[in-house]
Amino acid sequence: MKKVLIASLLAATVIGSGMAHASSSLEHPSIYVNGQKSALNGVVPPSGSTMVPFRPVFDLVGMNVSFDDKTKIVTATKEGVEIKLQAGSLDGYVNGKKVHLNQTPGIENNVFYVNLRFIIENAGGSVTWKKISADDAEIRITLPE
Repeated sequence: MKKVLIASLLAATVIGSGMAHASSSLEHPSIYVNGQKSALNGVVPPSGSTMVPFRPVFDLVGMNVSFDDKTKIVTATKEGVEIKLQAGSLDGYVNGKKVHLNQTPGIENNVFYVNLRFIIENAGGSVTWKKISADDAEIRITLPE
């Protein structure tokens, strides 16, 4: 039941967002990478975790990705780091070690959404979230060079 509720909330947020916003908001913060505005689109469901489409975020950190449509598992690898996430599961895996996620990855409109902070930090980067005003926020990602 909890998985269904979380997936429904993510779906409502993503579908309601259209994922194409000209301006940022608390639900669709601007995302900067190493000081430069990024085209990466994020959505913040009620859980507070920023969710992004998996392929652009893994491309951003230079990870190779594969998706198993049957099991709904995305696997990303790069230089000794392997991340595995399954749609609807609160268990993720980093180098084979089970990690509890605070938001389930989910598939909406044929797009697999993953937690931005989880991916960036496990790929060696850092993330800061800053509230700019009562209805606006930004996310700053710093990646190693």
